[in-house]
Amino acid sequence: MQELTSGQVFAGYIVQRRLGAGGMGSVYLARHPRLPRLDALKLLDRSWTGDDDIRARFLCEADHVARLQHPNIVTVYDRGREDDQLWISMEYIDGDDAATVLRAHGALSAGRAVRILSEVAKGLDFAHESGVLHRDVKPANILLGRPPRDQDESVVLTDFGIAKVLEDTQGLTRTGILLVSFPYAAPEQFDPEADLDARADVYSLGCTFYHLLTGSPPYAGTTPQQFMHGHLYVPIPRPSRVPAAREAGLSPAFDEVIEYALAKDRGDRPPSCRALAAAAQRALASVSPIQPVPAMQPPTQRSRSGQSSRAFTAAPHEVISQRAQAISTPVHIPRPRRSMLVILSAIIAACAVVAGVTVAGIKVFDVVNGGETTAADPSADVLPGGYAGTWAGSISDPVGLSFDVLLTLRAGRVGEEVGTLSQTAKFGSKDGCESRVLLKSVSSTGVTFQERLSGNAGKCVETGATTTLELVADGSLGFRMSGIGLGEITGTLHRQ
Repeated sequence: MQELTSGQVFAGYIVQRRLGAGGMGSVYLARHPRLPRLDALKLLDRSWTGDDDIRARFLCEADHVARLQHPNIVTVYDRGREDDQLWISMEYIDGDDAATVLRAHGALSAGRAVRILSEVAKGLDFAHESGVLHRDVKPANILLGRPPRDQDESVVLTDFGIAKVLEDTQGLTRTGILLVSFPYAAPEQFDPEADLDARADVYSLGCTFYHLLTGSPPYAGTTPQQFMHGHLYVPIPRPSRVPAAREAGLSPAFDEVIEYALAKDRGDRPPSCRALAAAAQRALASVSPIQPVPAMQPPTQRSRSGQSSRAFTAAPHEVISQRAQAISTPVHIPRPRRSMLVILSAIIAACAVVAGVTVAGIKVFDVVNGGETTAADPSADVLPGGYAGTWAGSISDPVGLSFDVLLTLRAGRVGEEVGTLSQTAKFGSKDGCESRVLLKSVSSTGVTFQERLSGNAGKCVETGATTTLELVADGSLGFRMSGIGLGEITGTLHRQ
């Protein structure tokens, strides 16, 4: 990608200085060719935009997004192509993004966090009602403009991204590449077959709100797999229990707001960003009745005249193919349903359910995925007597999360149900679930089985994983679960 220097002229703009860089390109402060104004000029990385079809799609999508005129959305001024270099100019905002503020000062006060949430919600809902999905809501994309005296800081959402354009033209999700910010991504964004809607942005806004309240994202991790595991499986954290937030006196009233926003089943989330903001406002008012947050107004296409200038560090926008549905504000916060969370057959290439695995030389086909259960030796298809009984112990995954396990096995043949498996998380809200054990194969070195969720599955997730059991010389039972794409889950069980 071309790097610009101070004083250099590009597409008529006179470059002042570099503002920053990201995965999609670099941003410069530049003087407008004809107007007495400074704009933010972004140059997209050529590695993403080297194809003529992608360039044409980008220019078309930028035209759509340029029509979004809202006080809480950064304004797109112009876009073009200069020597095969795509560029876009946007409103310059004098200030910092929320991520920079969090790094410098830690968690924000509840009042400031709720105000930022409410302002971003206005912009997001306006975009959704205009048919635009953001897909990458996070603190780094929330710009906080320096306010004039006796006024509140301006809050503007930027960087709607070009991920959808790239995915549509290059088939990135089909090749296992995700263009998301993992600490804030909704569970359904890991499923290449899912049709994303506004509720994905609601979830990301909830993660962002959690970060504003506590100083850290809701799920810890350093790798994509760790973050994905958190969004998909780990119980929703409570911000009031984070040490920094607890010391600051954060009210437990915000725990329900986060639980509402971060529901793993998108049907349990707020139907709009304004609905989420309204819930946060009620939580704030319940602990600060003297200074309630003003009621939010519906999004409008108000003029930006008279507003202070604002800083920009972002990428261009992205338009979804179909319009988002009109949404309304609920009158209360429903408790998330404890229904089974079923992740659709393929999550992503890194988390795909394995259709068939080889265990002890036997090809075992996953019944969940439409295959069949077979054994190499039809005469050896009965659960050995040494496995029957009740076993208990702990298992853990590569991320370090542990679960208490109670496994009950009884006599049976391949293809039959031979017991139950109960798992209880040793973290968070201690959520547990129970599944039925279907015997899949028997060999001289071990047995394999497939879990099937029971009626009281709680918050289990149907993964299609295959579990291998092996009797050890000391009388214990080796436990190994594989086929879930996040590495094996292992442990040792002992007879009860």
